[in-house]
Amino acid sequence: MDKKKKENWLSNNSQNHKQARFRFLSTLLQRYFTGSASTKEKQIIDSWDAEASWEKYKEKVNDRKMEKACDEVWNNISVQLRFEEKRKTFRLPTYFQRYAAAAVIFILLGGGILFYTQHSITGHNTDRIAQARTLFQTTNDQIRLVILPDGSRIQMNRGTKFSYATCAFNRKQREVWLEGEAFFEVAKNKEKPFIIHTGTMQTTVRGTSFNVKAYPQLAENVVSVRSGKVEVSNRNQMLAVLTKNKQLTFHSTTKHFQTNDMDWENAAGWMDGKLVLCNANVKELQFRIKQNFNADLTIEGSLLEGVMFNSSFNKGTGLKDILERICALYNVHYEVSGTKIRIHS
Repeated sequence: MDKKKKENWLSNNSQNHKQARFRFLSTLLQRYFTGSASTKEKQIIDSWDAEASWEKYKEKVNDRKMEKACDEVWNNISVQLRFEEKRKTFRLPTYFQRYAAAAVIFILLGGGILFYTQHSITGHNTDRIAQARTLFQTTNDQIRLVILPDGSRIQMNRGTKFSYATCAFNRKQREVWLEGEAFFEVAKNKEKPFIIHTGTMQTTVRGTSFNVKAYPQLAENVVSVRSGKVEVSNRNQMLAVLTKNKQLTFHSTTKHFQTNDMDWENAAGWMDGKLVLCNANVKELQFRIKQNFNADLTIEGSLLEGVMFNSSFNKGTGLKDILERICALYNVHYEVSGTKIRIHS
């Protein structure tokens, strides 16, 4: 093969690789949008965290930066799906720029992310586009700050999912969804209520700060207010209006709720790295031990049944110190085997 033919062959082969990459990427995203992606593919897309990339490319996404971002996108996919092909830098043909733009917008304009535009890869189904949400997630060892388009600040605790309606947010109202725990500092806007959905419960504000705990594992939603006024309802039935240092606990199984006085700093102590048990039952104790130390706590028989824990542990407090304090308070004992902990009489 002479030099000219070899160059042409290499060029065509490279072009085929480029086309294959973006065909795969567009197909992957289309499967994701239409709900036909595999569990592994969904996990990969849900776990994308492109904020670092966006910081690098946000000033001006020109052709060269678009190429770098697209290459980073491909590398992200290929590594996580264990493709053998290594990362390569390449020039994008003009007619592939729409695929690159869709991919990079999808990856760069959010945080976790689910992002649709009027020209999304699905190319149709406007109902799905209208309902699209931008999704943020934290892992079990991550606390994260999210700043919304209206300027509201959301501090997400570990193991939390937070999303908002991408297209509709901050038009007539500010609607968001939470699964986990977060501290909200909502930008004031009397004309546009800020509504947080946690299961069947809604928390509505117009500008205030408060903590919401809504881990599905705990089967309860807890709203604790630092400032302002917060309206809490369940399926459009008003439950309570909370003000500073007031707290509402809604039990999602029984639909019962109660309000009480509290110190908002305890409810939001996790932001300072504290482990705070505030009227916490055994289930929450087990959940927090797992969340903070990745250890499984079991309790013998009905021991500690009905106990409500109220303790605060400063940042850096070790698991041993926590267990010893609990055992001393309730006259029980514990033993540890690897990541397994057993409390017994």
